[in-house]
Amino acid sequence: MKHIFLTFAGRLILISLFLGVSISAGAYSFEVDNLYYTIRDANAKTVAVTGARSAYGTVVIPEKITTAQSMTYTVVEIGTYAFSRANAAQYLTDVTIPSTVTYIGDYAFADCIRLTAINIPDGVTSIGRSCFSGCSGLKSVTVGTGLNHVSPWAFSKCYPDSVNITDLEAWCKIDFEENSYNAYIPSGHTIDSNPLRGASLYLNGKKVESLAIPETVTEVKDHAFYACKSIKSVSFHKEITSIGSYAFANCANIDNVSANLIVCHISSIGAHAFEDTQWLQNQPEGVVYISKVAYCYKGQPANTIELRQNTVTIADEAFYNSYNVKFIALPPSLRSIGKSAFSGCRDLEGINLDRVNAIGDGAFSSCASLTNIIVGEYSSHVHLGNNAFSNCTSLSKVTLGTGVTSIGSYCFNSCTALTEVVYPESIRYIGDYAFNNTPWLYSLPNGLNYVGLVAFRYCGTMLSQDRDIVIKEGTVQVAGDAFPDYSLRSVVLPSSLEFVGQTSFIDSNSLIKITCYAMTPPQTLQEVNYKPFNNPGFLNAVVYVPRAALEDYQSDPWWQYFKSIKPIIITGDANGDCAVNISDVNTVVEYTISGGYDETCDVNGDGIVNVADINFIINIILKN
Repeated sequence: MKHIFLTFAGRLILISLFLGVSISAGAYSFEVDNLYYTIRDANAKTVAVTGARSAYGTVVIPEKITTAQSMTYTVVEIGTYAFSRANAAQYLTDVTIPSTVTYIGDYAFADCIRLTAINIPDGVTSIGRSCFSGCSGLKSVTVGTGLNHVSPWAFSKCYPDSVNITDLEAWCKIDFEENSYNAYIPSGHTIDSNPLRGASLYLNGKKVESLAIPETVTEVKDHAFYACKSIKSVSFHKEITSIGSYAFANCANIDNVSANLIVCHISSIGAHAFEDTQWLQNQPEGVVYISKVAYCYKGQPANTIELRQNTVTIADEAFYNSYNVKFIALPPSLRSIGKSAFSGCRDLEGINLDRVNAIGDGAFSSCASLTNIIVGEYSSHVHLGNNAFSNCTSLSKVTLGTGVTSIGSYCFNSCTALTEVVYPESIRYIGDYAFNNTPWLYSLPNGLNYVGLVAFRYCGTMLSQDRDIVIKEGTVQVAGDAFPDYSLRSVVLPSSLEFVGQTSFIDSNSLIKITCYAMTPPQTLQEVNYKPFNNPGFLNAVVYVPRAALEDYQSDPWWQYFKSIKPIIITGDANGDCAVNISDVNTVVEYTISGGYDETCDVNGDGIVNVADINFIINIILKN
């Protein structure tokens, strides 16, 4: 017979689990009435509940607690793992959360298998990842009006019968987050951040069967009513503009969707918004419309599809992987094409995009038969989304009309036949790697190439005389990967600059000086999941910026990563905008009249600010 020997600590753990006692809540500040608290803000006197000595039956979390030292704190958070199984959660049957709590942390009530109801008060704005995961006995969830974000898996392995709310508008605005890999929900999987999944919705105590979206709501968020079993009909008012992905998916009992065709302003419908509803099953084969939106194609698509007049939008994934579609006839009224709308339409040969204003991420990705496209010839402010035409391997010519202003990251990535790109001067932004792996990119001449108002790419080996680059005035953006050569030594950025790509200087290990004349720090859009200036060598470059904007650069979320940011000093520049003009005269006049002193206004360096400084600046202006 094998004997098992337990240490004293091991026996203590078993005893604590049997008795429902927590032997360790991690680090905490103090204990009051069997609950562990950790100070969150000593000055504001706020704390989080981070554990429990015991979790039998009912637990009431107070709004305020007073310590043995007579210090009073407000409870604002329920911390990570606070009542999880490791803290004997199997004995918790009921919990009262005070109105002072604003956040419930990751796994806070995970595996509380005997918890049957939860009331989330109005003060709670966010719920953490897997917060109620595994609460298999949960039958009722009441959600307050303040909740605006629920993290992934918050209600996984929970099967409530009812979700109770008092404000439908507030519910429509909740961000039910799903992990990025779960962006497409395959058959048999569920959206675990929304407790409404498989439950009935109750509004002020009344079961919701006919859902009328309030007139104050213009957007129904992703997953908002996913798999709700009580809803039988949905109606939208004229001001509704957007319906999110999976918003009503798996609401099997919905057999009626009403939207006024004439006045409804719906301009965006997310992927699978009405998937697996009775309403969708009842639709005839062909293009299914909701108001002026082409929502999806039901049945086997024909070789040629003609959208009806007055259609303004094609919904996300509307024709996804419709293999045999060769031609799409778009009406003049069409303004936007949703994400992945035609992705994988490998036989698509022709489509007219000259009047469209927006093409969503991945809209035509992997359309292997497309050979030539014209975009934005008769429209304005046209944006091409990330990966919009990526992997279109037969695409040889792209004509971008004067309406095109921005091109997303990887937009034409791996278009391996692309040899010609016609572009206008109106382009203001190009995302990272937009033309990566294309013959056109490799055919650009040596030196710095501009595309519209974008400093796009330095091609070829950087010569010694080119190691100090001056970006021309009027340039709005330096594109990502603009300088792939390691030899760049210094760069001057113009006052017109608004954007810098995530990877603009990522390989510039030799960069020692950046001079930027922009009064507003150029922004780096977060399209790639790493910091734009994470190259240690690059961070060592000294950055010179307008004196008046120095603090803005030093506090900017991106520019602050540089180890040294210094002001540009220009004689006569009294107001620090890197120019000497009448504005500087006015600045000095104000100090002269007030009798004040500022070193930057003492342009002649005589220790006082007076008429002599005004004359000094005027002479500089006249000489220039």
